[in-house]
Amino acid sequence: MLRYGIPSYRFPREKLDQEINSILSLGITVHTEVDVGKDIQFEQLRGQYDSIYISIGAHTDKKTGIPGEESPGVVSAVEMLRAIGDNEMPDFTGKKIVVIGGGNVAMDVTRSAVRLGAEKVSCVYRRRQVDMTALPVEVEGAVAEGVELLTLMAPVRIEAGEDGRAAALWVQPQIPGQIRSGRPVPQNALQPEIRIPADIVVVAVGQGIETMAFEHAGIPIHRGTIEALSDSTLAKTDMDGVGRLRYRPRLRHQGHRRRQGGRRQYRRIPGLPPRDLRGRGHPRPGAPEQVPPRPGQHHGTGGRRAEERLSLH
Repeated sequence: MLRYGIPSYRFPREKLDQEINSILSLGITVHTEVDVGKDIQFEQLRGQYDSIYISIGAHTDKKTGIPGEESPGVVSAVEMLRAIGDNEMPDFTGKKIVVIGGGNVAMDVTRSAVRLGAEKVSCVYRRRQVDMTALPVEVEGAVAEGVELLTLMAPVRIEAGEDGRAAALWVQPQIPGQIRSGRPVPQNALQPEIRIPADIVVVAVGQGIETMAFEHAGIPIHRGTIEALSDSTLAKTDMDGVGRLRYRPRLRHQGHRRRQGGRRQYRRIPGLPPRDLRGRGHPRPGAPEQVPPRPGQHHGTGGRRAEERLSLH
């Protein structure tokens, strides 16, 4: 998720590789290209290990549901960031890019579009700027790099040109309404719809997780997420030793906070081995022996200001 969900201008790939190598140096065994539910069933994993920690990340995208969203030229933020993570850089040279959303992922794609040579990048959000779920520093960074913020604008439909490709996003101006959950609910203003020309429309209105295999295993799912209690155990009595980290996808890039949260949640999951095992797992008798730890030193991610890096590499 770190490789495909965070642009390298914010998390350089050499730092990511250092982090991965540091984790592997502890003796952790990693099995890649394994699809739970196809290559192995969840119940098989429960039979092999005393505790299972679900931390799969949000790899699927959500839709706006507006007309024209299936037109060529409309892409999801997840799709765009995955391509960048695979070093398949979209060619935005001279193009007008319109991003729908107000979270950190929306900021990721807007700032990436700037670095990919876009002529103009606009971010459309139906609430006020102060209501954006993106970190203020990310919003300020996007504005500093020339991104146009179009707040209090609700997407209505995507217009397609004669060739069938997206040509514009139509929006309805909004006004703040009644306060709910700490934020005013946007309401339609008595103003006509506005047309925003676009060569590419990027939908960044949220991410979801792949739940089918877990549902089949009897893991409680509610509204597309795994139901967990405040101590991270699952909301089901026959799932002892199975837990997941409770955090919002938008905080995924705050590495230090996520690592601290992971340590706290780790201590709360019943059946987990002592922390002095340092994450090497606790397989049942008969399971493959773990590789012994190799001497290694943890490498911090360090980091540099995004504004100082104007390339994706």
